[in-house]
Amino acid sequence: MNLTFGRIGALHLSLRWRDDHGSDGPISATWGSLQLWVGDTLVWGKVGPDSQVEGVVWNWIDLLEFFGNAWPYLSEQEDWPIPIDYSGKEPYHVNEFSGFSRAALQSLPEEAAEEYDERLRDFLIVHDLAEGLHGIAVTPILLLRRGNQMLVGKDKQEFILDFRETMDTLEQVGEAIAERIAGRTDRRSVLALERWQLCRHVDNCSRLAISTGRSIESVRNIFPEEVLRASNDEFYEIKAAARMIGSRLPDEQLKLLLKEITGFRKPGNFALESLWRSAKDCLADYGNLHPAEEGYRLADMLRGTLGISGRAEPEKILQNWSVKIREISISAGGIDAIAIWGRNRTPTVLLNQLGPRAKTPTGRRSTLAHEICHILVDIDGALPAAEVLGGNIPHSIEQRANAFAAEFLLPRSLAKELISQELNFVHSLEERLRSIARAVQSMSSTYGASHETVAWQILNSGINLKSSEQLILRQKLKSIIDPYRSSTTWFN
Repeated sequence: MNLTFGRIGALHLSLRWRDDHGSDGPISATWGSLQLWVGDTLVWGKVGPDSQVEGVVWNWIDLLEFFGNAWPYLSEQEDWPIPIDYSGKEPYHVNEFSGFSRAALQSLPEEAAEEYDERLRDFLIVHDLAEGLHGIAVTPILLLRRGNQMLVGKDKQEFILDFRETMDTLEQVGEAIAERIAGRTDRRSVLALERWQLCRHVDNCSRLAISTGRSIESVRNIFPEEVLRASNDEFYEIKAAARMIGSRLPDEQLKLLLKEITGFRKPGNFALESLWRSAKDCLADYGNLHPAEEGYRLADMLRGTLGISGRAEPEKILQNWSVKIREISISAGGIDAIAIWGRNRTPTVLLNQLGPRAKTPTGRRSTLAHEICHILVDIDGALPAAEVLGGNIPHSIEQRANAFAAEFLLPRSLAKELISQELNFVHSLEERLRSIARAVQSMSSTYGASHETVAWQILNSGINLKSSEQLILRQKLKSIIDPYRSSTTWFN
């Protein structure tokens, strides 16, 4: 009889026990044929000559032992283990992630490279299911939590699954394997069962340490007592904010900030169901787009839905959505804003008056527009409870929000129309350059966008400008790297 776990279309497995191993130990007890699918892709197994799917035959106590070690890390870790120059994209499968990692290690001094290499090995041991099988080669399959999502990477494929559903499926598999060795007295079976029971009941302090990458001592110092005593994910937004802030703030300053956030007790009051549906439909209509293109499409959709033809006012929009905006002053860490929208919190954007972008009027507007994008598409996915602009956020998610902010404040089509009007019937290079400078100043004033944002929107509008005319725009950029590739936040 085949045991099946999970839902077709998500992570699903089929396991059939076998009695042909020829021994009487835990290996024989857990000897079986297992198929592992993600969506409609067969990851572990093969299609035989008669078109029948054949599973991987192995002793699955190996997988239970893997779960016993890896479970808290699969549940809590959401960041890559080492800083990597993503060059505009993120690794999402083992081969590519290893390639990025090796490139990063080569540029480091020997001592730092050794430390990062150890972190990398430790990460793969608890995030790659293939690492749990000893003595057999199977396709690596990498799992990494991202808020309410579970990223699953196989070869050159990425799947975005529901986090809870994925963990529930894996737990069912673990229970089925545990049942096969229940009551056995050999040391391996006893230890595997003990670890399987303990791994799902790790104390909250240890979970916070795993999630944030901090020591137990540091966790006890910075988190409010009620968060330390809480059950897992009850205060997910506090944990998420601390993880994203990382080491950017001194412990004492972070402690005060987390205490303040914990005090936002009123339940969230978002009434944006129609907008959320429209945002999802918008992305679905265009298929698999570059994150920046997704941001542009979402901004166009929202401007149209809200009937905005001219200047957008992000602060008023957020207030209309019952989002509180509070001023804070943090001089360290390069943080522009901390947004909290957990289910038990008043939706709030803490705007840093000393942030590198938010300290200017145009930067404030861009920061708030950036948060609008997250509210539209990320709060039921990768960022279900919090976001830190200037913190440890997945690059593709920030890339989308950055592009959204620029397009929401000044659509590229509008920038192209206005610059074209300014240059109409202007022929001499000197006068054209002066016209471009006047147009940038005028658009910045009219639409409340920085000169840099205006320059990017003109350059990305598709307008045909000579290289000398592009140069005057590029001189306004803090980074001349194309936002489609840059890992730098490119608006302010």
